[in-house]
Amino acid sequence: MFSYIKNKILANPNQRTLNKYQPILLKVNQLESEVKKLQDHELREKSNFFRKKLENGMPIDELLPEAFAVVREASIRTLKQRHYDVQI
Repeated sequence: MFSYIKNKILANPNQRTLNKYQPILLKVNQLESEVKKLQDHELREKSNFFRKKLENGMPIDELLPEAFAVVREASIRTLKQRHYDVQI
């Protein structure tokens, strides 16, 4: 218990930032298998989908996980390289 409180108070600022973004990363990783199933043209159409959602007032924070998953998949298909979790 004491160590938990100590870590909360004295935690490394970088670790606090990473902890803040951990839920987004979990969602990105969950969406990976779904995005992998998309055809190339469907993957390209996601850009317009995201633009329309933003224009209609959707908060960017709600789009980020899916957008990151799409970018990761596009990178895998075009560059044959996958973004590491820390890069997301």
